[in-house]
Amino acid sequence: MAVGTNSDHICDRCIRHKTYCVWPPEGGRQKSCGLCSFSKVVCTNNGIRVCNRKVKLGKGKKPSKRARVEESESESAASGAGPRGIAALREEQDRQNTLLIGLKEGLDRTNELLVGLKESSDQRNALMEQQNALLGAMVRRFDAGFVDVAVEDSTLRE
Repeated sequence: MAVGTNSDHICDRCIRHKTYCVWPPEGGRQKSCGLCSFSKVVCTNNGIRVCNRKVKLGKGKKPSKRARVEESESESAASGAGPRGIAALREEQDRQNTLLIGLKEGLDRTNELLVGLKESSDQRNALMEQQNALLGAMVRRFDAGFVDVAVEDSTLRE
């Protein structure tokens, strides 16, 4: 028989492992022997638990903590859980499709306007190039000392 401190008070684990059972002094917070406390197991004496620690029922993973969410009736109907929820979802989908079609039509119209703006900008640039060429010719004639009053400007006719 194994020997322990506090008279012959020996736990079952120390008997099984044939070790000296060291108990804490009486009146302290620790209620189990040194080996059981170090191993973090429930200390038993003749099959009776020495402390109030809960016993683990089975080995394996601990159950994961999960938050429980309670849904109200209006939320469950809108999420499609009820019979009215399916109709509500279809109405919402139809509304979103209508909005998307309107958005597509708006973008198409914007694209057409941008193409028209580009064409008018190209025409304006071509006219500006013609005007610059005529002004350059006028400057060259003026520098040469010859000014012809009868020079026709194609930009003035338009």
